[in-house]
Amino acid sequence: MIDLLNYLYPFTLDITTTINEFLEKYITIITDMFDGLSVYLQAGILVILAIFVIYGLFKFIKKFFVLFLVLAVLGAAFWYIYTNGYLDSIFPNQNATIINSIFKI
Repeated sequence: MIDLLNYLYPFTLDITTTINEFLEKYITIITDMFDGLSVYLQAGILVILAIFVIYGLFKFIKKFFVLFLVLAVLGAAFWYIYTNGYLDSIFPNQNATIINSIFKI
Protein backbone atom coordinates (compact mmCIF):
# COMPACT_ATOMS: atom_id res chain seq x y z
CA MET A 1 0.00 0.00 0.00
CA ILE A 2 2.83 2.41 0.81
CA ASP A 3 4.46 1.63 -2.55
CA LEU A 4 1.22 2.57 -4.28
CA LEU A 5 1.07 5.87 -2.40
CA ASN A 6 4.69 6.63 -3.28
CA TYR A 7 3.86 5.85 -6.90
CA LEU A 8 0.75 8.07 -7.00
CA TYR A 9 2.18 10.98 -5.00
CA PRO A 10 3.99 12.69 -7.94
CA PHE A 11 0.85 12.44 -10.08
CA THR A 12 -1.30 14.13 -7.45
CA LEU A 13 1.29 16.90 -7.14
CA ASP A 14 1.23 17.37 -10.92
CA ILE A 15 -2.57 17.58 -10.90
CA THR A 16 -2.69 20.16 -8.11
CA THR A 17 0.10 22.17 -9.73
CA THR A 18 -1.77 22.20 -13.05
CA ILE A 19 -5.01 23.29 -11.39
CA ASN A 20 -3.24 26.01 -9.40
CA GLU A 21 -1.45 27.34 -12.49
CA PHE A 22 -4.72 27.35 -14.45
CA LEU A 23 -6.72 29.15 -11.75
CA GLU A 24 -3.99 31.57 -10.69
CA LYS A 25 -4.56 34.05 -13.52
CA TYR A 26 -8.32 34.13 -12.92
CA ILE A 27 -7.90 34.58 -9.17
CA THR A 28 -5.47 37.43 -9.82
CA ILE A 29 -7.95 39.13 -12.17
CA ILE A 30 -10.80 38.78 -9.64
CA THR A 31 -8.77 40.00 -6.66
CA ASP A 32 -7.43 42.98 -8.60
CA MET A 33 -10.95 43.92 -9.67
CA PHE A 34 -12.22 43.39 -6.11
CA ASP A 35 -9.47 45.60 -4.66
CA GLY A 36 -10.52 48.43 -6.95
CA LEU A 37 -14.03 48.60 -5.49
CA SER A 38 -15.12 50.71 -2.54
CA VAL A 39 -15.15 49.22 0.94
CA TYR A 40 -18.95 49.23 1.19
CA LEU A 41 -19.33 47.48 -2.15
CA GLN A 42 -16.75 44.88 -1.10
CA ALA A 43 -18.70 44.29 2.12
CA GLY A 44 -21.95 43.94 0.17
CA ILE A 45 -20.40 41.43 -2.22
CA LEU A 46 -19.00 39.43 0.68
CA VAL A 47 -22.39 39.42 2.43
CA ILE A 48 -24.11 38.20 -0.74
CA LEU A 49 -21.47 35.50 -1.19
CA ALA A 50 -21.90 34.46 2.44
CA ILE A 51 -25.67 34.16 1.94
CA PHE A 52 -25.14 31.98 -1.12
CA VAL A 53 -22.64 29.79 0.76
CA ILE A 54 -24.99 29.36 3.73
CA TYR A 55 -27.93 28.63 1.42
CA GLY A 56 -25.86 26.07 -0.49
CA LEU A 57 -24.72 24.48 2.75
CA PHE A 58 -28.31 24.02 3.90
CA LYS A 59 -29.30 22.58 0.51
CA PHE A 60 -26.33 20.20 0.72
CA ILE A 61 -27.28 19.08 4.23
CA LYS A 62 -30.90 18.64 3.16
CA LYS A 63 -29.95 16.45 0.19
CA PHE A 64 -27.72 14.23 2.31
CA PHE A 65 -30.36 13.98 5.02
CA VAL A 66 -32.87 12.77 2.43
CA LEU A 67 -30.28 10.34 1.06
CA PHE A 68 -29.62 9.06 4.58
CA LEU A 69 -33.36 8.56 5.17
CA VAL A 70 -33.80 6.68 1.89
CA LEU A 71 -30.83 4.43 2.65
CA ALA A 72 -32.13 3.82 6.18
CA VAL A 73 -35.57 2.83 4.87
CA LEU A 74 -34.06 0.55 2.24
CA GLY A 75 -31.74 -1.00 4.80
CA ALA A 76 -34.59 -1.57 7.25
CA ALA A 77 -36.73 -3.12 4.52
CA PHE A 78 -33.90 -5.43 3.45
CA TRP A 79 -33.19 -6.37 7.06
CA TYR A 80 -36.89 -7.16 7.65
CA ILE A 81 -37.04 -9.31 4.52
CA TYR A 82 -33.78 -11.05 5.42
CA THR A 83 -34.56 -11.77 9.09
CA ASN A 84 -38.06 -13.10 8.37
CA GLY A 85 -36.66 -15.68 5.96
CA TYR A 86 -38.27 -14.37 2.78
CA LEU A 87 -34.96 -14.78 0.97
CA ASP A 88 -34.66 -18.49 1.83
CA SER A 89 -36.58 -19.44 -1.30
CA ILE A 90 -34.24 -17.34 -3.43
CA PHE A 91 -30.98 -18.34 -1.77
CA PRO A 92 -30.44 -22.01 -0.96
CA ASN A 93 -28.89 -23.01 2.37
CA GLN A 94 -25.40 -22.95 0.92
CA ASN A 95 -25.73 -19.31 -0.10
CA ALA A 96 -27.45 -18.48 3.19
CA THR A 97 -24.35 -19.54 5.09
CA ILE A 98 -22.26 -17.28 2.86
CA ILE A 99 -24.61 -14.37 3.54
CA ASN A 100 -24.60 -15.15 7.27
CA SER A 101 -20.80 -15.11 7.25
CA ILE A 102 -20.80 -11.75 5.44
CA PHE A 103 -23.24 -10.14 7.88
CA LYS A 104 -21.76 -12.09 10.84
CA ILE A 105 -25.13 -13.26 12.14
